[in-house]
Formats: sequence, structure tokens, C-alpha cells
Amino acid sequence: MEEIETGAVAQERMFGVGMKRSASGIHGFMLPKPRIESPRQVLVKILEVGLDGTDYSMVRHDKKDIAEGRDEIVIGHEMRGIVEDVGSKVISLKPGDDITMTVRRGCGLCWPCKHRQSDYCLTGQYKERGLHKLDGFLTHHCVEEEKYVIKLPKGIEKYGILVEPLSIAEKALEQVRLVQSRIPPACGHPSHGWNNDHWGECKTALVIGAGTLGCLTAALLRLNGVRTFATSRTPEDSFKVQMLRKLGCDYMRVDETGKGIEKVVEKCQQDRHLDIIIEAAGASELALSIIPYMSRSSVYVLTGIPRGQQLATMDTNRLLRHIVRYNQAIVGSVNSNRTHFEMAIDDIGRINEKFGNILDRFITHRFRLQDYKKVFAFEDKNSLKIAVDIE
Repeated sequence: MEEIETGAVAQERMFGVGMKRSASGIHGFMLPKPRIESPRQVLVKILEVGLDGTDYSMVRHDKKDIAEGRDEIVIGHEMRGIVEDVGSKVISLKPGDDITMTVRRGCGLCWPCKHRQSDYCLTGQYKERGLHKLDGFLTHHCVEEEKYVIKLPKGIEKYGILVEPLSIAEKALEQVRLVQSRIPPACGHPSHGWNNDHWGECKTALVIGAGTLGCLTAALLRLNGVRTFATSRTPEDSFKVQMLRKLGCDYMRVDETGKGIEKVVEKCQQDRHLDIIIEAAGASELALSIIPYMSRSSVYVLTGIPRGQQLATMDTNRLLRHIVRYNQAIVGSVNSNRTHFEMAIDDIGRINEKFGNILDRFITHRFRLQDYKKVFAFEDKNSLKIAVDIE
């Protein structure tokens, strides 16, 4: 921290890492330390930030959405912090509480945003921490409204940077259950209905992707008793695949164009119905190549957002025939809201209990904030989740 004189008042400044309007790549810069300005705000000291493919893709492709009047944006949207101070009307938090935060801030105009479901914003005028017009968390402090700040229970705090990606998986499974409640379970067991506690029994799923989101999605599926397969272009001997197998998943490798996907699906459907497919890779050709092989009355949820352009040739008539004749549902799912964060926090303990504290192994590499250039140049096929220690 440093102080600069602004008239008679000394203003603290802090170091941050992000992107600049005037230059490509990743940069370090100074910015003002925020202050509580309304009674329902919370001042948070940021302890740790998780990085995912979106952060790396933004920097690699120079994709930035910086607020008007600013020349930079702090990136990073997965975080763990501690409350330093609270406004006079804050009731759910106090100094010393371990916390994490949601990412999206609603437009305040549409019905979903007015009812705390900004992940379904109808105007597109939302903002997101570290992504769209709002500073993220690769810095020392932030101030936020109480409703976006979520307390981490004792024993869960060390998994704070996994809450956001797990919340994305929670929402994806919520979409699965909501959509598939249109039909009875294929097994015919009333207790295995999609709205029941044991909904996952007698179900089969395929997860596309072996990164953090893919592994966490697989963990939730397995937690609910779903027979789970996984596929990606990740080598069989990688640490990520080891984690998937420890979760009880069958893993089969394909290339990024989807070559070999028909054999993967054939194995998934052997003597069973492939009820669920969840895409968590952001590889568009692979994601689309699987549609013609989906089972009847199944659901496919896509969560990946590819950058750039990818041209591919496919039989569109066959694609449409398959979707319509087979009663298939294909759903896009983006972001999550506070409810999904709370679901994720509840499930962290359950995942660890069932799978021998497996989440302790998810953070594979750590860096310091001042080593930000090394972080964004880092590549390792065995990297699952990268954490940046702020202090």
C-alpha cells in the first residue's frame, strides 16, 4: 500500500493486476483502495484468487470490457477473503468473517435481476467482477454490497476459490433436473424421479472436459449417484484424469474435433440410457459433434464459451432430425446466482466426505500476486486449479 496526497486528504493506493485499454497482455498497476460509502457495504481484504480458462482466454485474445472512463480493469472472479469492516446496516457479516463473492451484478431493470437471478438477465446490461466493466479480485481490497458477499462456514474457508466454479456446476445440474422433470425416469422407479432426493440413481451422464469445472461437475454427479463418464482431449496419464477416476468416472480421450466421440457415446449407452451430457470444455466442434449421438429424451447442457472463430462442416438436416425426433433438449447455462453459491458451499463438505477430501488436491499450483507475469505464462498439462496468494 502507498498513500498519495489529494488536497488535505491522504488516499491509500493498492496494487492490482489486469488488462489495459491502451495495451494488450497482462499488466500491474496502482489503483485507489476502496472505502465503504453506504451503510450496506462491506470492506473485504482479498486473500486468494483462483484463475480459470476465462481469465487466460481474455488475456490471450485481448478480450476486455473496461468501464467507460477507465483505462484498466482488474481481472480474476474466483476469490476468498476476510471481512475488515462493515457498514452500519450490515447484519449478516462482521469483521473477521471468511467470505467469498458472487460475480454478476444485475441490470436492476428486468424481472430476474430485480429478484436476485441476474444469471438470467433479460437486458444484457449486467456487470461482472473481473469480466465486464467491474474490477475483479487480483488486488488487495474491495468494497461490495452485503447481498453479494457470502460467509464461508468454519472448515470450508480454505475451499473458497472453488465455490464459484462449483456454483456453475450446481446451476448446470439444476437445469438438468428442471428440464428432465418433463419426463418420468427411464428406469421406471418412482423414487428416482428428477425432483426426488435420489434423482441420480439409475442415471448415466457424460461430462465433456477435464478441467476444474469438468471435475467439479463430475463430483456433483457422482455425489448424487449418477454413473458418470468423462471425455476430453486431456492425456490419459494427466493429473486431471487421475482426479476424475478417483471420483469414480470412466474416462475416454478424444481429439478437439470430436474424432472418436461416437465410440465414447457407444460405451456410455452400452446396456443403459445416456440421460445427461454436460459440456465444460469450450471446444465448439467437439461440443456440437456429440449431438447426433444423444439418447432419446436426453438433456445436453453447455457451459463453455469459446473465443475466436471455428468453422466446421456438418449434416444440419441430420442434426435437426435427431433433435426433434428424439425429444432432445439442448440448453445453454451461464453464470450463477447466490443460491447456487450456497448450494456449492453445502456440497463441498459432502464431496470431501464421500471422496476422501479430494478437494484438497484440486489446487495444484500457487503463485504470489507480484509474480503475475509468470502466472499468465504458465502452462502445465497437470494443472487443475491455479491459486494466486494476494499477500
